[in-house]
Amino acid sequence: MATEAVMQFFEGNKEEKVFVGRLPGVGANSKAVSEALNSVKTKMGEKIVYLFALEGEEGKEGGKVVHGCYVPEEASKQGASATEWTSVVSKVVGGKAGGKGATCIGNGTEPGKVDEAVEAATKYLEKFKL
Repeated sequence: MATEAVMQFFEGNKEEKVFVGRLPGVGANSKAVSEALNSVKTKMGEKIVYLFALEGEEGKEGGKVVHGCYVPEEASKQGASATEWTSVVSKVVGGKAGGKGATCIGNGTEPGKVDEAVEAATKYLEKFKL
């Protein structure tokens, strides 16, 4: 389901290089986020992706956010970094992130701030000519 949502976005928006958004119907499932990122990497390697999956709502205990990104080599050459990108988002949703190379995944504790995190993730890319 998560992978299909990303693939459908790019199939309907062939000129787009970037997708930053929520994954529908998967909850805070790190495996779903990881599989979607790997699918983009293997099937659409030139695309740049930041994904969010969440459970819970703002102001309620027990909510969490799983987030992750894929930064292809072309974007890395222009200065974009998966580690730096997830660090920016982690500052918004709480928690931490890790990974190496082109892919990073993080866990956050503030699902009510996902809209703000989507905005921060989008803004991060604006400083690069992608």
